[in-house]
Amino acid sequence: MIYGVACSFNREADKYIRKLWKDFKDQGICDLMVDSQNIPHIAFAVFSEVQINELRGLLKEFTAKQSTIDLNLSYIGTFPTDEGVVFLAPKVSAELLDVHKNLHKLFSNYSFSEKQWDYYKPELWVPHCTMAIKVSESKALEALKYLKSVHKPQKLILEKMLVLEYNEEEESTNELLSFSLGKSK
Repeated sequence: MIYGVACSFNREADKYIRKLWKDFKDQGICDLMVDSQNIPHIAFAVFSEVQINELRGLLKEFTAKQSTIDLNLSYIGTFPTDEGVVFLAPKVSAELLDVHKNLHKLFSNYSFSEKQWDYYKPELWVPHCTMAIKVSESKALEALKYLKSVHKPQKLILEKMLVLEYNEEEESTNELLSFSLGKSK
């Protein structure tokens, strides 16, 4: 299992991302995002193992003090790795980086922080919303070309912090925890 601490989007942005995922499935580019019942999100941390009860208390307290975050999905990209990832990325704000840094400070006090994926640590993190994953280079190029033709910068609001569980064998996603970002701006 893989566990992600992520923020989900407001209804309009969620609907926008799901439509693009469906377009990718319909075009034969990538069906995993739809078929795995994924939730549009930006992940702040990914772990190979967590203690859910510790994480529940930690995130409940953190989210009560954290306001929603306004972002703009402005960029289209891919990572130079073998995972075949195509993504949309926000214009990075100081607020987004502060939330990420503060979460990781909290995580550092818990044993599960040792099970964290390096890509999500503060010095390496690239905030993004995955649009396609596990695709060949040719499918990644198709995805990039399609996004370039249809995507316009999309405003979004990070409204909830989630803990997602991804089962690689079954290629399924489950929402284990959900906390509304509680502080009004």
